[in-house]
Amino acid sequence: MPNQGCYCVCLHPTNLFPLLQVQEISIDYTNCNTTAPQARLNYDPSQGNDLEPIPADRVSAKFSQSMKTAPQWGWAREQYNFSSGVTQDTNVCILSIDIPNDIKPPILFYYRLTNFYQNHRRYVKSVDIQQLKGNVRTAADLSSGDCNPLDVAPNGKPYYPCGLIANSMFNDTFGNLTLDNAVQDANGNEINFYNMTVEGTSWAHEGDLYGKTKYKPDDVVPPPNWQEQYPNGTYGDSLPNLHTWEQFQVWMRTAGLPTFSKLYQRNDNDVLRQGTYRLKIYDRTMPPTILCSTTKLTCSRLPRREVQGHQVHSHLDPHRHGWQEPVPRHCLPCRWRALHSARCCVPRRASHQA
Repeated sequence: MPNQGCYCVCLHPTNLFPLLQVQEISIDYTNCNTTAPQARLNYDPSQGNDLEPIPADRVSAKFSQSMKTAPQWGWAREQYNFSSGVTQDTNVCILSIDIPNDIKPPILFYYRLTNFYQNHRRYVKSVDIQQLKGNVRTAADLSSGDCNPLDVAPNGKPYYPCGLIANSMFNDTFGNLTLDNAVQDANGNEINFYNMTVEGTSWAHEGDLYGKTKYKPDDVVPPPNWQEQYPNGTYGDSLPNLHTWEQFQVWMRTAGLPTFSKLYQRNDNDVLRQGTYRLKIYDRTMPPTILCSTTKLTCSRLPRREVQGHQVHSHLDPHRHGWQEPVPRHCLPCRWRALHSARCCVPRRASHQA
């Protein structure tokens, strides 16, 4: 998928809401492997820094204190191990980010795409609800449904999950934030990384829309863009559990605007300590033709990718309160979906819910 950096999806006017303090950094890492210099995978103080400053127009930051060093980047190659056991030589974008002050949780990490039309009519319809609920859908069932052109594989087996939305799922992988130099926590313990989790990234009860499938692995085929992560392009011994796969659920909640951010990971408990952090992004570029479902549908160019990190210091977590990503910056925070401003917010029902 195209790369991008860390973003805050929601900014709140401080003059209207003085208790909401947002700190954020967003980095556009599109074409990192062709624009940034080649670098070492891991920081080695004895060999010096081989990263270069990221162009200023690719970075946006807001912290309580000024950053001492501008964000830097480089690229390298590394073997990435999928959970299926497949190993793939992958481009890695390396970002170096100076966090100038301690930031209290929650820390929310988003990826952002631009010029990606998840709201296109054919794209939104390209899904089979019953299949996502776990029911067995035969090749004949899918052929007469809405998953076309990604309903049945050339060998006659159904794609699982079928359709354009699932096939185009964002597939860059983000590592942990690692410190160039370890810092100490309140108890004097050394900290050299900042852990984030994908748990809690989907909406409450969103998993209820998906069920553990009744298919057997041999009954189905992974979507084309998924096949490289499985041995011989087949599922092997097990199938993904869509009921518990939160990143899949977040992707399937299609956005209403061509520029959107989706929550990738979070940390609700730990302070992000001041320091210089490195982030590895395993860059797997998605083919640009995924929206070509009819002869009259124009293919979009590859969306620009960014990573987006943001911290909200308040009792209101915009993700937890059901805002469809992205929320325009002039939207007012609200505690219930019913209070969304029709003028500026995208109602939840405006986007397809699988």
